[in-house]
Amino acid sequence: MLVPYSRTLYFNDKGTQRGVTADLMHEFERHLNRKYAKQTGKRPITLIMVPTTRDEMFDDVAAGLADIAAGNLSITESRLKKVDFAYLPDLPGMNEVIATGPKSPVLTSIDDLAGKTIHMRKVESYRETVEQLNQRFVKEGKPPIRIVDLPDALEDEDKLEMLSVGLLELVAVDDWKGKIWAQVLKDVKVRDDLVLKKDVKTGWAIRKDSPRLKAEIEEFMARRARRPRSRRATRSPCRGRRSSGTTPRTRN
Repeated sequence: MLVPYSRTLYFNDKGTQRGVTADLMHEFERHLNRKYAKQTGKRPITLIMVPTTRDEMFDDVAAGLADIAAGNLSITESRLKKVDFAYLPDLPGMNEVIATGPKSPVLTSIDDLAGKTIHMRKVESYRETVEQLNQRFVKEGKPPIRIVDLPDALEDEDKLEMLSVGLLELVAVDDWKGKIWAQVLKDVKVRDDLVLKKDVKTGWAIRKDSPRLKAEIEEFMARRARRPRSRRATRSPCRGRRSSGTTPRTRN
């Protein structure tokens, strides 16, 4: 299983795998071993998580180098050309929003982004959204947003830290993740009034033509979604204690 190395989703804490996605993968492993206990006997199923940058994830899954990629993966048309996704379409998605910091320009609407500078990785769903917005700006005779590339190894929390100290002017982020980190990065403002894209669905990437794996994952997701939130606790990336309501159920 491929996962991004991220202080929100997956990181190594003195030899222990932690993060929202890491917790979810451990839960999936337990689910499989309970379900197939008779078949596996004394040789339980073990899921191996391999930290991977996002620019390699989808190609590696498509090439058969991994069975699953997970970790806040938005479902986009370009990604669906390479892989399939296991997800629950009836559950609400998340919003892609703008986050601002101490060096950000004044913004009152999405149209104010015309001509501004935003930093992002080459492989991130926000980039496709911003490029679509730029097409509209050009048609309307407005200057496009200037996109500055960031290394693919940087995750959203890295961008938010750079934003908070004034190294970046603007970044795009998922609303839920931005709000988690804004609790500790006090100069970061998650702008719910500046929504780039609404109701973005996410899931786990798998190879195309893998119906049994897709069904297995979606069964696990459905069972988890039906449980009370108090029984779906995940470890908050900003704190050392358990958090039951901070992180969403489908964004991995």
